[in-house]
Amino acid sequence: MLLTLDRAPLVLPAILCTSELVTNVHLHTKRTTMLRVQLTPARLRVGVYDETPPAHAGGHGTLG
Repeated sequence: MLLTLDRAPLVLPAILCTSELVTNVHLHTKRTTMLRVQLTPARLRVGVYDETPPAHAGGHGTLG
């Protein structure tokens, strides 16, 4: 996807980031994992989610 959109400089960082995120999810949870990739003209966003309910706002590891 990145190569076809002339974003070659993002390929290696995206691979490393995605690999780290997926590895962490598999190490720390036994639940189903979902990968979400969004590419806009301004940014590439990679997210990995599991079925764990989100923490309350302002809790450890959350923004708020």
